[in-house]
Amino acid sequence: MADLSIWKITVKFDTSKIELGEDPISMEGPFDPLGPPPPAPKQLLIPQGISLIVFEVVTEPPGSIPEAQFPTYPIEWFTPTEPFNTPIAQPECFQVHWYNPRQCTVVDTNTALFGNQHPFNVVVAYENKTYGSDPVIVNQPPDT
Repeated sequence: MADLSIWKITVKFDTSKIELGEDPISMEGPFDPLGPPPPAPKQLLIPQGISLIVFEVVTEPPGSIPEAQFPTYPIEWFTPTEPFNTPIAQPECFQVHWYNPRQCTVVDTNTALFGNQHPFNVVVAYENKTYGSDPVIVNQPPDT
């Protein structure tokens, strides 16, 4: 029987950083604390089995209007080799579900024990413009 893991990631969108020319997206979640510092990719170590990755977008400062939201297609996939800048089709082992403008989920059926990286960006929409997370998140199995 496959193990089931649930991962929650809060995507913070700071509207005040847009005018400063800074990246408005930051994320909090179970990223590998031993991973390299930014701008290197964040490491999300996904164990073998089935994982549900839940993303929730929060607009900062609180009470900002309009609020940031996930577009209908909130995940952008990239080639699994650096630099992670060539978009690709969604890998078959994932299902992305846009739940509502503030939440989306990714179901990962990770059956590989090693060598199966899946880099992606989380995309947020604000005032008719989209923003991709930086750095890229790399979804990969942990060392065995």
